[in-house]
Amino acid sequence: MKIKTLRRAVIATGIAVALSSGIPAAHAQTEADAVRAELDKLREEMIKSQNAYQNQIEALQNRVEELEGRAQAPATTAAPGTGVIDMGGRGEDVSFGVGFNVDAAAGGSTVGDNILKEGEAGLQGGAHDPNRNGFTLQAAELSLMGTVDPYFDARGTILFQIDQDGETKVELEEAFAQTRFLPGGFQARFGQFYSPFGRKNSVHVHAQNFADQPLIITRMFGGDGQRQVGGSLSWLSPLPWFSEFTFAGQNSNGETMVSFGGEDEGIAEFENVMGQQRNLSDLVYTARWLNGFDVSDTLSINLGVSGAFGPNRTGEGNRTAIYGADIYAKWVAANAVRGFPFVSLEGEFIKRDYEAGSVADGTRIDLND
Repeated sequence: MKIKTLRRAVIATGIAVALSSGIPAAHAQTEADAVRAELDKLREEMIKSQNAYQNQIEALQNRVEELEGRAQAPATTAAPGTGVIDMGGRGEDVSFGVGFNVDAAAGGSTVGDNILKEGEAGLQGGAHDPNRNGFTLQAAELSLMGTVDPYFDARGTILFQIDQDGETKVELEEAFAQTRFLPGGFQARFGQFYSPFGRKNSVHVHAQNFADQPLIITRMFGGDGQRQVGGSLSWLSPLPWFSEFTFAGQNSNGETMVSFGGEDEGIAEFENVMGQQRNLSDLVYTARWLNGFDVSDTLSINLGVSGAFGPNRTGEGNRTAIYGADIYAKWVAANAVRGFPFVSLEGEFIKRDYEAGSVADGTRIDLND
């Protein structure tokens, strides 16, 4: 009896409260549902935001781990702030790269194409010089570069050319593997590459400043430049300025080794009588010391000395020695945009000592040029 009375009292109290507040019970329930829906929406948005923040945190954490992993690897050797030093991409974080360059020229001459043609008898000695009246496709170069693994890069350059007769020529200019990380500032290279002599010998056609190859380069290293299969080792010294030493050993025979064991018509009246390579003394050894200085914020200078030594084709025991010195200066305006405007000046001195003939028959001579 008492329980029933208490239940009625509670119900009566609830109704009294509702009536005293002036809010119908059905309306209160509807508003409660709306608040609950808004709360659920806020909760859902908060969860989405938390997930987004978590994804960002994980991405940043992965990036930190990646950078820490690189920092733990042996430091790559790179040129300091010498704006004119080209290190050939040491330590580049690139998996694969392709480049294609086309070099063409147009012009006319008072002489015929037979006189312009490349070679010792032609006016245009460089293999990629404009050597005909009208248009010349000097070269179309396909460059390939790939990262083999964390320690080696592979590079290659394939050149296409159309000669005076309209025939297409294809040649493999360079193809080598190069280390990415070696301790102590060292870098090694193996394969076919240009000899590290001076500034101009190792410059590809598309990077030359003039349409014609310098005459001294043609005379000393041939129309295609001095290059062969071999290996090289360079060392970036810890001096306060950029200072790099490079030493290379390459095969001495072939048409791209004109001053050594190259196969052509010979020097003067001396024919090509050199035999095949037999040991390491028959290789061509090249050394170069390159220094780079920032004279000011707008002026940089490179200074280099080079030497190449090896046997030549005129007889047993005959050797060739080539010496060189070069300078390159570049001024870039303080307000330059993408490197322009700029002014550059370069010069190169080369001397060659060439032994020819035979001591036995008294025809041995030294040619100096």
